[in-house]
Amino acid sequence: MTRRSAAAVVIATENNLKDFVNPVDENGRIVAPDSFNDVIKSYGVPADYGDASKIGVYEGNNTTTVTLTVTGTDSAAVANAALAITKGDGSRIGYLNNANGTYTFVLGRGETATVEVSATGYTTATVNVTAANTAAATYAVTQALTAPVAPAKVSTK
Repeated sequence: MTRRSAAAVVIATENNLKDFVNPVDENGRIVAPDSFNDVIKSYGVPADYGDASKIGVYEGNNTTTVTLTVTGTDSAAVANAALAITKGDGSRIGYLNNANGTYTFVLGRGETATVEVSATGYTTATVNVTAANTAAATYAVTQALTAPVAPAKVSTK
């Protein structure tokens, strides 16, 4: 099983990114390249991190850091879950697996997302992140996974 994860680079500059040399448009988006694969490949390393791996500049005043805690049997942390995060506009984003049952990702303020959570031995669950949830700088949510229901045994008597 390949686990999706996220890598982040936090850049601090003296002039609040105004002196940052990477081309950034007026909305704070990097103009090119936007694919993490393309950046890694430019160093001569073959890579395939999936289509959800993007590069972005995040300004704290315009983003929400979402922390999803995933629990399973007896409220134990599920550190090996796989997330599929789809924003309201249909685009996919990556996440950081903190290896302790928590997963972190970033959304713009007021954005929505649907998070599909799956893990071996559990039924897949869906978490909906609403615009109200992303109105502040942080949002924390917990999703309890359940074991799949065994099929009922049919008596042959």
